[in-house]
Amino acid sequence: MAKKGSVDKLKDVVSKNNELSEQEKKKNLLFKFLVITLTLLIFSAWVLTLKNSWQLKKNNQSVSPIVTEIKQDVDETIEEISERVKKLEEEQLLEQGVQDLIDNLEEEVNKDLINPNPEQPSDNFVIPEPLPIDPMRNGCPAWINCMPTIDGPVRSCVIPPGCEGYTQLVY
Repeated sequence: MAKKGSVDKLKDVVSKNNELSEQEKKKNLLFKFLVITLTLLIFSAWVLTLKNSWQLKKNNQSVSPIVTEIKQDVDETIEEISERVKKLEEEQLLEQGVQDLIDNLEEEVNKDLINPNPEQPSDNFVIPEPLPIDPMRNGCPAWINCMPTIDGPVRSCVIPPGCEGYTQLVY
């Protein structure tokens, strides 16, 4: 009899497993059906929305007033940036023109200093003595010009007392 009871238990376990597997199959089938239905629903809503948006674009109607407002703001900003860029380009051209004018004047002044009379070429060039760039400190010049001259007095190349660490001799 023990064998008959264990067989019955096995049959019960097998039948319960079959019922559970059938329930799992039903759940899986229901889940697949719901997923496919939801996917089709979303896809159809998307297609219908696209159809309406194309019709609005064909009729030159804006999709929404917010989109129109944003588009106008972006267009205004782009126009403003373009105007600023044009102004900056004009200012750069003006600055370049001023710099060219200064360079031309500087060249003419240098030509006049080196050769004041272009009709009479001269062998003696007059080189003006440059002014010290750094201001004087405690009465000491920043540098002393010791460049020899062709004609004219001999320059003194002596550093004044107390200026040894500051004044430099330039040759």
